[in-house]
Amino acid sequence: TFANPAYDRGNRFTVPFQWYTVGLVYDKRKLKTPPDSWAVLFDSTKSVGKYLLMDSPREMMGPALKYLGHSVNTIDPQQVQAAGKLLLDSKKASNSLGFAADVALRNRVISGEAALSVGYSGDALSAMLENKNLGFTLPKEGTVVAVDTLAIPARAPNSALAHRFIDFIMDPKVNAENANFVRYGTPNQAALQFVNAADRKNPLIYPSAALQKKLESVKDLGKNNRLYDETWTAIKSR
Repeated sequence: TFANPAYDRGNRFTVPFQWYTVGLVYDKRKLKTPPDSWAVLFDSTKSVGKYLLMDSPREMMGPALKYLGHSVNTIDPQQVQAAGKLLLDSKKASNSLGFAADVALRNRVISGEAALSVGYSGDALSAMLENKNLGFTLPKEGTVVAVDTLAIPARAPNSALAHRFIDFIMDPKVNAENANFVRYGTPNQAALQFVNAADRKNPLIYPSAALQKKLESVKDLGKNNRLYDETWTAIKSR
């Protein structure tokens, strides 16, 4: 995932900085047991309360595809369309509160408006430090994993300073300090020893080897991106 990624073979132009996953943020006051499957969104008989979907095409299509047993990067039109139907049905379900983005997802769970939502691991885990009613879980079917990277534009006016900044932010102790604050995973092996022990052992930040096999990064599918664009447009417009 971090070395030799599809978007930058050989890491010639980018440096992986931090990584995170897409999972379920939930209200412990309403859900006594952490939801362990995407079924709480996609199977009406398994619904556990009001929920919010993530307003981000590939990050939201990914869980639907994983629930159906497909890759988040499939280019099979039937598989993409099936995931789209699943999402549309979920959107129209009586417990659905529709779509929201970024921190609004977790904040509406914190407020009690929603019992759960799709959300990013770092956003949820950071908020959990201040709100004991909030929980986060990674569904057993697998999910989307994403990596934030650092890069320097070809025409950067001060590339030397940019290189110095990257060297600074990737310094093991500095990188670990950032990871401890945002509660995202660090791909910097030298920084791991400085990460809070509790976070280092937290499977929601650093998933088990078994679950890691079910994590997938979203890839640029070239002309096949239209399959997802068209499906997402249909979901949002209906």
